[in-house]
Amino acid sequence: PWNFPIAIPAWKMAPALIAGNTVVFKPASLTPLIALRLVECLAEAGLPAGVLNLVTGSGGAVGDTLIAHHKIAAVSFTGSCEVGLAVGRMAASHTNRIQLEMGGKNPLVVLDDADLEMAVDIAAVGGFGLTGQACTAGSRVIVTEGVADKFTALLVARAKSLRVGNGLEEGVRMGPAVSDGQLSTDLDYVHVGQVEGAELLYGGRRLEGGAYDRGYFIEPAVFANVRPSMRIAQEEIFGPVISVLRAKDFNEAVEIANGVKFGLMAGICTRSLDKAFAFAEAAQAGVIKVNKPTTGLELQVPFGGIKNSSSGTYKEQGKAAMDFYTTTKTVYVDYR
Repeated sequence: PWNFPIAIPAWKMAPALIAGNTVVFKPASLTPLIALRLVECLAEAGLPAGVLNLVTGSGGAVGDTLIAHHKIAAVSFTGSCEVGLAVGRMAASHTNRIQLEMGGKNPLVVLDDADLEMAVDIAAVGGFGLTGQACTAGSRVIVTEGVADKFTALLVARAKSLRVGNGLEEGVRMGPAVSDGQLSTDLDYVHVGQVEGAELLYGGRRLEGGAYDRGYFIEPAVFANVRPSMRIAQEEIFGPVISVLRAKDFNEAVEIANGVKFGLMAGICTRSLDKAFAFAEAAQAGVIKVNKPTTGLELQVPFGGIKNSSSGTYKEQGKAAMDFYTTTKTVYVDYR
């Protein structure tokens, strides 16, 4: 995928190559050059010719051929839910091993006992960091009634304080959308949220003029009075749009958190270890964060979701990463 064009290919290719496989690498159409540089580095390091093969092009043009080819033993995909499910169906029809990492609509639950300043930091990093362009982004913040008003006011203030611009410039805290198409999607969802009756407290406008005209920039957006059934609370936006939902207590917060088709990441802000572990058990997600942003991964531990976030077959990263790229063989030897 284009959002982590070195990290994700690397954590897929490394275990595949270590296990002795050959690899066909098809990068996202938006990031072909960085993919080429990565492959060149491995070639210069001495990887034998033909072991790692780079194929560029749109998924629609080359994806079907790659997936259906009789020499392909396994397919690992990261991208949108819709495309991933189509890849999974096609790969299954050719008896290929499948690994799918798809979308997320990740919740952050903020309880009454949370450190609100810390919770706002966590929500802002998870929702606005990377311009929201991560499957691990925290796009839903579910706040219990006792602190909902104060938390929301603090989050709006944080959104207003974020400097948007070229990420290489000092002081910039949020960069652009990746493309005109993604910017249009972000703006469309801001409109959808307002039409559905959510209250746009701040942001959601395209930024124009000067340096902003050389990219696809949007203000970070904060919605309040969001109902769990609204599209902005159900669908992955992949942009810097945070929906704040209210819950009367911990149990309702968990119910709201689980009320989507995705199950990748889930976070909670609380001072209660009991509540933290209760949430970790009840949350329908593959990765749980306590007092940390939903974004950010450590490569030594397994990564993957449930429901429509992953195929539920094989995890990525950590020791589990090797399972997908190897087969187990049982050998009996008798002797007389």
